[in-house]
Amino acid sequence: SSFYFTRCPEEMNEKDLWVHFRKWGQVQEIFISKYRNKGGRRYGFVRFSGVMDVRRLERQLDNLIIGGMKL
Repeated sequence: SSFYFTRCPEEMNEKDLWVHFRKWGQVQEIFISKYRNKGGRRYGFVRFSGVMDVRRLERQLDNLIIGGMKL
């Protein structure tokens, strides 16, 4: 299951985000684009494997705050 995220703090990289996302399940891959979205913000994708309840994980990730910013 892949999830799109934005508002990633500037100082964060894939390795830093891995630590945060692994709390929610088995992380398979994290990608942060070198480009910006239309709003000028960093964005990326996280892929989890073995997700049993995608909707539940989506709700949990929707409340994720990293570096004082809500992703």
